[in-house]
Amino acid sequence: MNSSHTNEPFSLYIHIPFCQSKCPYCDFNTYQQAESHIPNTMNAIKTSLEKWSSILNYKNISTIFFGGGTPSYINSKYIEELLNIAKTKFNLLPNAEITLETNPNDVTLSKLNDYLKFGINRLSLGIQTMDNELLKTLGRRHNAEEAKNAVILAYKAGFTNISVDLMYGLPKQSTNSLSKTLKEILSLQPTHISAYALTFEKGTEFFSLKQQGILKTATDNMYKTMYDLINQTVIASNYERYEISNWAQPNYESKHNLNYWKKGNYLGIGPGAHSLIESYRFWNVRSLKQFFQKESKWKPIKRSYEALNYAFLKKINTIDSHEFLSKKLDLKETIILGLRLIEGLNISEIESRFNVNLNTLFKKEITYLQEHDLINLSNNKLKLTERGIFLSNQVFLQFM
Repeated sequence: MNSSHTNEPFSLYIHIPFCQSKCPYCDFNTYQQAESHIPNTMNAIKTSLEKWSSILNYKNISTIFFGGGTPSYINSKYIEELLNIAKTKFNLLPNAEITLETNPNDVTLSKLNDYLKFGINRLSLGIQTMDNELLKTLGRRHNAEEAKNAVILAYKAGFTNISVDLMYGLPKQSTNSLSKTLKEILSLQPTHISAYALTFEKGTEFFSLKQQGILKTATDNMYKTMYDLINQTVIASNYERYEISNWAQPNYESKHNLNYWKKGNYLGIGPGAHSLIESYRFWNVRSLKQFFQKESKWKPIKRSYEALNYAFLKKINTIDSHEFLSKKLDLKETIILGLRLIEGLNISEIESRFNVNLNTLFKKEITYLQEHDLINLSNNKLKLTERGIFLSNQVFLQFM
């Protein structure tokens, strides 16, 4: 690895793959009724993090994100042990953002106090909706009252940064139901709100029900109506939309996710976790048993390396596969991810980084998108229009 870059901070993602129950729309790498595997898996995650600390030239951690799965479902001692490794084996920057995904009905004052003591300073609560009937449809374990109490209790415990996840376009969801959810959520004043359209992913129960005609998808018009309702309502409450699906109070944007969108380095630890270090993207085996069996056979590499390459990645048993990002692919991904941000792309920065002329390289695509009112080019910034935000996938295809 080029030593001149190793002082740059990176993000750490830790995947906790356990859930009490699997939601019918979820296609993440998660496991239910697998409690007997928790000790072995968590031990493997801990030792994997320790091994990476000895071989990764990057040491400065700017953000940590415990995702899943349901990190709040497991014993909080595991979270403490992982954070201790991060603090002792790496350099956890003083202003590091440390997020833990949480289910509302896992929230107790005892757990919250533990998390604060360990150094967690941001909670991400998967609320989805405040409509109890829709929560049942989604297979969620909590109800609206528990969701409300979780936010209140978290603030009472001393958390000052609380993010809430919402979903829209749900089966039989009305705009009235969505308006009611938004009103109740905004009254709780979370510092950050994410809102995602329901998608029917292959392999999920919802996908099967859709194929059978039992569940119907919302129309494009309904998705747009609901998205506009969310955006207008949330912005009217002094939140700023900074990414297609994310709104924050001033200075409460997700630093961890911003690093993803800006193509920063990140290391993923745990079954199925993805990483991006320099020009390599790689991901771990998904199976719990394979992960902890392979991890136990991975001998720590004693010598630091100068360059990340295939030969190096091959020595790490837990890695399932990898992809080398050519300059061309890296540029395309940087454009697509950067366009997700409302501030758009700084053309000068992109051209300087990749030594290209965007207007020459993508002249045809940019002209087409401008003519169809999908992107706007001004003040050396390339950004999505309001129409482009809703049709963002069509915009991104132009740069593929």
